[in-house]
Order: sequence, then C-alpha cells, then structure tokens
Amino acid sequence: MQERRRILTMMLIMITACLGAGTIIIMVLYQAELQSRQAQLSSVVSLQARMIESAARYDAASTESLLDEHPSFDATEATISQIVEALENYHLAGASSEFELARNDNDHIDFVFRTYMGELKYPQPIDPESAFAEPMRLALSGLSGTWIGSDYRGKMVIAAYEPVSVLQLGLVGTINISEIRAEFIPASLLAFIGALLCAVIATIAFRKVSGPVIKKLLQQTHQLEEQIANQQAADAELKKWEMVVKSAGWGIALADAHTNRLLSMNPAYAEMHGYSIEELQ
Repeated sequence: MQERRRILTMMLIMITACLGAGTIIIMVLYQAELQSRQAQLSSVVSLQARMIESAARYDAASTESLLDEHPSFDATEATISQIVEALENYHLAGASSEFELARNDNDHIDFVFRTYMGELKYPQPIDPESAFAEPMRLALSGLSGTWIGSDYRGKMVIAAYEPVSVLQLGLVGTINISEIRAEFIPASLLAFIGALLCAVIATIAFRKVSGPVIKKLLQQTHQLEEQIANQQAADAELKKWEMVVKSAGWGIALADAHTNRLLSMNPAYAEMHGYSIEELQ
C-alpha cells in the first residue's frame, strides 16, 4: 500500500509539473502574440499616417493649378476622401480592425470619420479627458505608440496612434483583444491537451519501467532500516549489561578461551586480586 501511494504521488507530481510548465508556456506565447500584434498594428497605422501625409502634400501642391478651374476645390477634403476610400475595406490588421481620424476642435476631439468592418461612421465629438479618448489624445499631441485599454464600446483593444502633422490630425487604429484570444486559445488548448496526454503516457511508461526498480529499492531500504533498528537495540542492550557488570559487587571477567588472556573485567574482579584493571589487562 505504501509503495502504491509513493508511485501515485510521483505520478501526480509529474502531471502537476507538466500542467504548470504548460500553463507558463501558454502565457508566455500569448504575451508574445499580443506584442507581435501590437507591433503589426503600429506598423500599419504608421504607414497609413505617412501615406496620408504624402497624399496631403500632393493635393496641396496641386491646389494652385486646380483653383482656376475649380474655385471650390479643398485640398484637405480631397485628401480625406481618398483616405476614406482606402480605409473602408482595409482589414490587414485584423477582422475587427478599426481606424479613426480626428482633429482638435476647441475643447473637444472632433472625429473626421471612423471605419469599422467596412462601415463608415461619423462619431460625435468627445471630451479629450475621457478614458477611451487616450490614444487619440496622444496622437493629436504629436506622439506615436501603442496602448491597451477599453474603447468606447467597453471592449479591450490594442490601439496604435500616430500624428498626421501635415493636416493637424490624429490617426488611431484598433483591434479587439478578443479576436487575438479567439485565434490563440483553440490552438493553445490543443497543445495543452497534447502536452497533458504526453505527460500521462510518460508517467505510465515511467511507472512500468521504474516500478520494479523502485520496489526493489524500497525493499532494500526497509531491510536496511530493520538492520539499523536491530543494531541500535543490540547496542542498547549491551550498554545495559555493561552497566550491570561494572556495578556488580562480585568479580566478573571475560577471557579468551584459547589464550586465557583477559579481555575485560569489572572493578570488583580487579580488587579481588589486588590489582587495577589496567595492570591485569
């Protein structure tokens, strides 16, 4: 029974270790995937911002030649219309990718447009101090980077923000973290289950191979423990008799039967012969 308990304990330890290692690996891989998608989204938004600036410069340079024939031509609006057309069906960053272009308007952030899943929207202005306005506020401050937090729908997103300095606008691209998780979790669960099955198989194989060896080692350990216990009991018994002999009032001596040489004696024996123990040995 004790042997079986030890084997089961060893199996549980191995399975727990595999589960713990698998969990850590999945967490590390998930963080790496988040960082990868952050870098990808940041690259996409940065490229879009630079393209918008390039288009704006081109439209501005073309304004003078067009004003004579088209006095109402607005270079900024022409640039924005091209951006809208380019971004309406742009999903390279992910199926849930969303792009926003906005400008500062006194004490508000005024959205030029928002594209989501191919749908063009024109959101209401928002307070720059609101929590979900943080990425756009940073972009309009001339900063670029990535941000993770809740958007206006309350969903956790990764956001990349870039300034479009030529037009004094800010560009923000977002992707739902749930989309990343939905892609990552099934694959990681399969890998986790596979690792668990491998751990169980390895544990069973280990038990089959090492079981007899462990059993023999346990038997030898038990025998050694019994020998030590017996030796300790014998030593204790011997010490007890040594004390009895040493304190006895009559002479007791132990001699070699072949050489008649005294091996040990008590003080009473030495005193009977008028010598000390050292002199008689």
